[in-house]
Amino acid sequence: MAAPPEVAHYLRDVLRLVDGEKLGVFGAGLEADCVLGVGADGAVTLAISAPRKLPPRRPVTLLYALSKGDKVDAVVRDATELGVTCVVVFAAERSIVKLEDDRAQKRTERWQKIAEEASRQSGRADPPQIAGPLPFAAALASVQTAHKWLLHPAAPMPLADGLRAALTTTDGLAFAVGPEGGFSEEEIALGESQGFTTASFGTTTLRTETVPAAILGALAVIDGGVISS
Repeated sequence: MAAPPEVAHYLRDVLRLVDGEKLGVFGAGLEADCVLGVGADGAVTLAISAPRKLPPRRPVTLLYALSKGDKVDAVVRDATELGVTCVVVFAAERSIVKLEDDRAQKRTERWQKIAEEASRQSGRADPPQIAGPLPFAAALASVQTAHKWLLHPAAPMPLADGLRAALTTTDGLAFAVGPEGGFSEEEIALGESQGFTTASFGTTTLRTETVPAAILGALAVIDGGVISS
């Protein structure tokens, strides 16, 4: 099959792959081996083998508050590389950034594209789904796993304690990270009413954009992400 122009450019000009090179392709929960063809005119074709299902991955959801600058872009990129399966962006009480409906849709599309690009660059075959920006209550309600934490530096329980127990199962995990000013007391109470456990990262207070990479990086090393079927 002929590769779409943007895919052809990425394979031929960005990755600098050559005729006959082997690579993996993915889509719709499937992956397959592929042999690249590059013609004298620069046209790119893909000879794709029979598709196979991806191995199951532990569901990991990151709830991340709207933050200023390009912090969300970077968090989506890092979280994708570290194996998260879903990113839900939400508007917190103390979020500095406020997006109108038209801007929100465009920003969500941008984040999904960033996730897909990060998946290709990291060799991951299943890019995460990006949702939001949502109201905080809706973001909390979107999480259906029993193991879910709301990160707060003043919480008495370290995240590590609950995480160790959760990793003895194959259940999904969820982490809620607040904005630069942190969660309000009302948001903490709402999270706890929705089954979230308030936990701290330890004695160190991290920047809001550092927390997801720290948690997901540790999780990738310890857990590996892919679980047995």
